[in-house]
Amino acid sequence: MSLTTEIDALKNALDDPVTGLRKQRDSLEASLISNDLSQKSMTQDRTQENLVYQKDISNLVESQRLLARAIIVLKKFYTKIIESALIQASPSASVPKTWEGSFKGQSKKGGDAIGMLEFILNGAKKEELSAHKAEQTLQHAFEDEMTSLKSQHAREEETLVDIQKTLAEKGTELVEKRRDLKATEKDKQTVETYLSGLKPNCEFMSQNIALRTANRAEEAKALEHARKLIMAMPGVQVESASSDTAGTPSDDAAP
Repeated sequence: MSLTTEIDALKNALDDPVTGLRKQRDSLEASLISNDLSQKSMTQDRTQENLVYQKDISNLVESQRLLARAIIVLKKFYTKIIESALIQASPSASVPKTWEGSFKGQSKKGGDAIGMLEFILNGAKKEELSAHKAEQTLQHAFEDEMTSLKSQHAREEETLVDIQKTLAEKGTELVEKRRDLKATEKDKQTVETYLSGLKPNCEFMSQNIALRTANRAEEAKALEHARKLIMAMPGVQVESASSDTAGTPSDDAAP
């Protein structure tokens, strides 16, 4: 794989608009910010809901206390009336003819009032129980959602650390590849400059090689002819013959 191809692959890994590491990093950072905001918003909402719940429960408890107190007071009041009526209804007492009807009317009204208060008290108790259940449901939902958000936050933070590490490694690799490419291009330019300087000579030799070969052949032929002419000269032959016998002693020479 060429350096250019490797550089293009690294640039794509870093800057692809969909799958690039920088795009992934930016998306994770945005998601983490959104996650933090969601946790804060949910916590604030849950706090407000709980405050409303506490106030509602406080009001319900106080209402039940007052209702229970009122029922006790009314029961005591009507108990005294009944006791007083029983005393006045003794044979020795002189009871007005209209008392019995009036007493029964008051007794019925008292019973109705107490019954209504008890009904309201029971309703308040049911409302308190319902409020507790609703608060419990909201709290459980809040805790589940917060757990999910925190888990997601932890996973995304871990992934972001890995991506940032890979991003740094790829960035360093890209810088090195670009430096290598620059050095290679410089070397290539140096070689091309050197070759361009040799080109005219090479072209001249290539274009004249046939002539140069023919000239060499003619030169060799001329040299051979000159050698033969020189060797054919008389002096050259005698000298050559003398040189052939110079080393042989004469028969008449003294030993």
